[in-house]
Amino acid sequence: MQRIVTAFAFSLVFMSCATMSTRDLASNEENGVNYPPDTFENGFVNIDVLEPIAFNRKKDPNKQKTVHPIMFQHDLDEAHKSQLKSFRPLMNFKSKEEFEKLKKAGRLGKGDLVKLPWLDKNIDVRDSVQAELLSKILQRYVYEGWFDQDRTENKTDLENQFRENSYRTWCHTPWLNITEKGREAIHGLTKEFPIRNTSVYHNVPEEIERGENAVTWGLAFFNQNVCQNYDTFFTEEHMIQQMRERKPVFDAGDGAVSFKLLFNTMPDWDKAMAGEWTGSGKNSEVKAYNWFAHVSHDRKDSIRHIANVAHVQMDIGLRDSRLIGTQDDLKNWVMTTFYFDPNYHNEFLDDMKIPEALRHMRPVGLQYGLDVGESIIFAGANNNHRPDGITELPYDKTRLNGPVDNIKSSCLGCHAASGMNFGLPVDKNNQVHPSAPGLGFLTKEDYLRYRKMANGGNYDFNMQLDKSMRNFSKSKDYKIKLPEIQK
Repeated sequence: MQRIVTAFAFSLVFMSCATMSTRDLASNEENGVNYPPDTFENGFVNIDVLEPIAFNRKKDPNKQKTVHPIMFQHDLDEAHKSQLKSFRPLMNFKSKEEFEKLKKAGRLGKGDLVKLPWLDKNIDVRDSVQAELLSKILQRYVYEGWFDQDRTENKTDLENQFRENSYRTWCHTPWLNITEKGREAIHGLTKEFPIRNTSVYHNVPEEIERGENAVTWGLAFFNQNVCQNYDTFFTEEHMIQQMRERKPVFDAGDGAVSFKLLFNTMPDWDKAMAGEWTGSGKNSEVKAYNWFAHVSHDRKDSIRHIANVAHVQMDIGLRDSRLIGTQDDLKNWVMTTFYFDPNYHNEFLDDMKIPEALRHMRPVGLQYGLDVGESIIFAGANNNHRPDGITELPYDKTRLNGPVDNIKSSCLGCHAASGMNFGLPVDKNNQVHPSAPGLGFLTKEDYLRYRKMANGGNYDFNMQLDKSMRNFSKSKDYKIKLPEIQK
């Protein structure tokens, strides 16, 4: 089997992109595009570096290409002036055999060898007190190892954080670079939804909401349980087989954890969202965790600039059948989400060496099922779920949803749709079956019905894997004709 993704040092072998000169960089702003052309060649293609980089797919000096991941000279100048470092994908996948060898050699992070911290708590996810405990345990779990004292003490530069973990294995999902929503060059963020007024953040300026010109960009991480399964999944033979059979299968197993940091691009956010993304009174020094990224601001605009973006939401998913109250037919997944609240302080994190802003990420609740009554909203938190697009449901009839998520869906309902469309035929325009799940599922009955229609396949509630395989299915080297809907 040919492996599709490798460590960054070797990923350049798969790249292909047109050469661009400094003059081309300046003209891109006039043309309305300033991110590298789509290449579809591999997962971490051409925006993993700030500096222009030469490569040669066929090792022919006469066909050498150059990639400029930040394509405005003034943005490059600002990146250098700010000493921003380029995105390096975490690719430390470990096969089970390799994992055992590294374990014996003492080369794993300590956290990979420590018993998962929720297992000895006998947690029932249906109990509100225990559900909140699990949410806080998971928050601590995903923060551990990123913030060694020698990297954060007396420093305000957040660019070096969430880049390397000294305690636990994490990895990114490949094949997410393409299109104007693809990974940006500094942190590897990908473009998501525009922000709007919700019951969580309700001071969004009207012109920003109406114009959809403050979008969210996110960066997701997956723990060792997922990473070692990625190692097997992302091979040429396996990925092509999945496309041909139209029955996607990925199984992360018990103990799988994912978390995503979500940042919003609202200009002058500290002023526009004062009191919500910044503190007041005794908390006046508190504001959302933030960093600089190379992003576009609105839903339709593809032009990217260096901008300061605010961390306003974090999502965590956990699959573990050893928890009480999880559901086998939902693969035993639970999800929890957090939002920045300057008036909230999580004492569970007091002894951790982390940026102050992260102590103010408030847990909203925990979702363990798709139906009404299977989401617990914690006391003092605000939720964001309006299935009719207008009315916020009472918290005993709602489903968990974060402030920058689609108001008509839910955390678990959205992720449950992962891979479903790959099991359904397509029409002549490559559109999936009209009964495909769309934004997600609001009942388990719908989920099980669509899953059966999709031949039972799914990507184990991993939406990033769903998106990466969509990209793979369109790639020029691996494009495969899919079965069409029979009229």
